[in-house]
Amino acid sequence: MSLVNSLTLLVGIYTLGVLVSRWTGGRIGSNLFSLPVMMILFWSGLLTVEDVNASFLPNVYSITMALILVSLGTTFNLQLLKREWRLVVVCISAQIGCGLLTLTLSRALFGWDMAFASFPVLSGGLIAMTLMQEAAIAKGLPELAATVLLVLTVQGWISMPVISNCVRAEGLNLLKNFDAEAWKAAHPEMSAAGKDGEKKEVKEPWADRFYKKYNSPYIPLFMCCVWGAIAAAIAGWASPRTGGIFGAALVGILLGIFARQTGLITRDPLTQAGVMPFFMMAMIMSTRRSLASMSVQGLINAIVPIAGVVLIGAIGLLIPGILIGKMFKLSLPMSIAVAIQAYSGYPGNYQISTECIEAIAKTKEEEAYLKDTIVPQIVIGGIISVSILSVIIGAVCAGMF
Repeated sequence: MSLVNSLTLLVGIYTLGVLVSRWTGGRIGSNLFSLPVMMILFWSGLLTVEDVNASFLPNVYSITMALILVSLGTTFNLQLLKREWRLVVVCISAQIGCGLLTLTLSRALFGWDMAFASFPVLSGGLIAMTLMQEAAIAKGLPELAATVLLVLTVQGWISMPVISNCVRAEGLNLLKNFDAEAWKAAHPEMSAAGKDGEKKEVKEPWADRFYKKYNSPYIPLFMCCVWGAIAAAIAGWASPRTGGIFGAALVGILLGIFARQTGLITRDPLTQAGVMPFFMMAMIMSTRRSLASMSVQGLINAIVPIAGVVLIGAIGLLIPGILIGKMFKLSLPMSIAVAIQAYSGYPGNYQISTECIEAIAKTKEEEAYLKDTIVPQIVIGGIISVSILSVIIGAVCAGMF
């Protein structure tokens, strides 16, 4: 297959997946659509690994992975973590519980490689899955690399109904004591306080001022490239001396955090440069190559281990999440919803929450009240679990695998 034909096919599959997700309100995610499509194409011989390589998307992914990690590090909001420290503790406790149960019970049932490779994926997020896929391939385990991709998909199926039911239960419970008139009277004051709070933010970082002054997408892209190069150099020195723990992934994330906190890079520079959607598409479609190594029989054999690690991981998330949530006066539904964010994350969690609230709210006031009360906790839980903890866990585990 030629370069143009291969690129067109892969971008077309990815685009259809995104459209299906939009058309179904996220109930059929892009992963759920593209995975079986690509597996069928691989099994039928209509698509090969060579065809995927011919698109040069894997080359793009190899070049840009360090930049993606640095850019991701810049999005970590340390002030948000300080403000919502209770949710941080709940999420960390849930992740610890998931790790302990996965690395003991799942290990006993399905083996060390399956358990260890699955844990970062169960902690949430595409980046963690990608890092473990690379580690599995480097270890000569291509079928395991395909399996962790399927683990990520299955855990998303489990989280959707759990989040939906929890938000519904919490919403109905809150509405029992809701006073619409009191809320309408208080709401303008809350909005004004929010605006005043925004005005008290610290001085705009140097990198942001420089970018706004010259308004060129190449400025944040260059900043990200510089820090990516520094990360690669540091990781090249630190990785062999730390047993792979301080590899390119973890160093890239930490440097992104450092550079943003010191004002030496803009927030989410690849998005500001307009290249993040393409880089993410290249990463996602490149990871699909591992599906070519999984036969129909291999998929059948993997069903029980995949279902097992996902269910065991969910139990590990929920038990400490519920206990710690109760300690911090979170309701049972919200404790469950926050803990299970490792299996979902933004934007799926936001979409599910808002759709559920819109379904149970009878007035605009009720809808606004529930969205102001419930949605921030759900989204913040997803940010903590998926965007922060899972990336760090994946970076560390990938270096140790």
